[in-house]
Amino acid sequence: SKNKSADAQADFCKGGYIYWGGFYAVDGVGWYFAENRSGSWSALQLKEEELPAAYKTSLTDSTAVIICLKKTDERAPCFCAAPSYFYKIISIQKN
Repeated sequence: SKNKSADAQADFCKGGYIYWGGFYAVDGVGWYFAENRSGSWSALQLKEEELPAAYKTSLTDSTAVIICLKKTDERAPCFCAAPSYFYKIISIQKN
């Protein structure tokens, strides 16, 4: 990819979608990235303040993106069996 510095910092870069997963207060997972939502998919939770406003225009539709992410050791609120951790956005663009 043309952005070598982003690749160096990121754990991976993938195409997929940004979704709104509901408010934490009601056992939601907030904003997250997923390659798709079929089969055994996982929601990679994102920090709302790191996600640019252009990607938060709809709580019902997904936004197609190419994203580079780095897993952090910060626990994310998740009503799920295994601990969930936030993923830091290294780079993001609409696909």
